[in-house]
Amino acid sequence: MFTIGVISASAASALHMIAVAENMLGKKTYIYKPYIYKNLEELKNIFKQHCVHISGWLFTGPNPYYVVKKYLKPDYNAVCSTISGNEIYKYLLEYL
Repeated sequence: MFTIGVISASAASALHMIAVAENMLGKKTYIYKPYIYKNLEELKNIFKQHCVHISGWLFTGPNPYYVVKKYLKPDYNAVCSTISGNEIYKYLLEYL
């Protein structure tokens, strides 16, 4: 079982991303954990505090991805995505 951290500034966006992923791949394959931030400065702490429990990260936009990117190891599974089912599906198939 993989745990995917979904990072977004909006709870609605994170929940939408999770719903699309669950609809495509089912709820039994992955556990999705939303992490909502208010400002970009919070991302470093969110990532460092939770990265040991997360198999991969899904960012709902480019800004949080670029803030956290410098803390990611080269082999770490992380992707920035718009809210598109095809991009979520591609991420889950290719990176996990």
